[in-house]
Amino acid sequence: MGGDLELDQRDADRHQFRRHDLKMRAPGMHWMRLPLFTWTSLCTSILMIFAMPPLTVATLLMAADRYLGMHFFTNGQDGKIMNYFDLFKLFGHPEVYILIVPSFGIYSDIMLKFSSKQLYGYTSLVIATMVIAILSFTVWLHHFFTMGQSADINAFFGVMTMLIGIPTGVKIYDWIWTMLRGRVRYAAPMLFSVAFMITFVIGGLTGVMLATPPLDYMCHNTLFLAAQFHNMLIPGTLYGLIAGCQYWFPKAFGFRLDDKWGRISVFSGSSASIWPSCRFMSWALPARRGAWWNSIIPRSSRDFLSLCAAVF
Repeated sequence: MGGDLELDQRDADRHQFRRHDLKMRAPGMHWMRLPLFTWTSLCTSILMIFAMPPLTVATLLMAADRYLGMHFFTNGQDGKIMNYFDLFKLFGHPEVYILIVPSFGIYSDIMLKFSSKQLYGYTSLVIATMVIAILSFTVWLHHFFTMGQSADINAFFGVMTMLIGIPTGVKIYDWIWTMLRGRVRYAAPMLFSVAFMITFVIGGLTGVMLATPPLDYMCHNTLFLAAQFHNMLIPGTLYGLIAGCQYWFPKAFGFRLDDKWGRISVFSGSSASIWPSCRFMSWALPARRGAWWNSIIPRSSRDFLSLCAAVF
């Protein structure tokens, strides 16, 4: 019952966002005048509307298997476990963009403010956001390159995974051109945005590499894959939330956060959590750390890394 109420609340929230964007705009606020954060919120709401039903179906079928003796996902009993994986990842990969697309809007607003110039390529940023939302439903099977699909299926989803990097790259280029020849002020929100772009490009380039099925087969279940995911998701989501809180905090509470501590958090968080993962990425170590963790890393270094992971 609690889960049903939570899903109902999520439905109400996303329909509320969509209703505000479609029906409650101010007079004269045309579509191509909306802030980028409004566009990303609208696309996120649409993503949630279409991404949640597969998760609901998978949950109901799993409950039927466990409590009613059904065999929807039972191999050998006329079921197929891959159906569960497909349903879950059909939700799971759009969920990645549900997390990261709102941060794209936050970064766009911050770039506009702290570069002291108009946002470069507004129309292309809007189109890129919509393309990302659409393509996010066409790439989920790249999680299963090693699970026995045919070469044609792997090739199709590999190509779609590479294609989704194009609108994402458009966003990066537009943000760079927004900063170019502007009076850039490197306050804490802007530093978080720049740190995001650096780490996100690293994660994006390695993601395009992993979109090649033969290479993905070799790097499957290694820290190369884990580091790529974290270089994409952590800066894309967490940095955006922190930058947005620092950027809009004065509007909410009437005073500013200490910019010095914001700068310290940018450099300490990036160096302590992201760059070690890049080092492990270059080693392509197994993701199951028990096989190598104790043998090649001194105890003092292990304790330091664990502390950094807990704090930052």
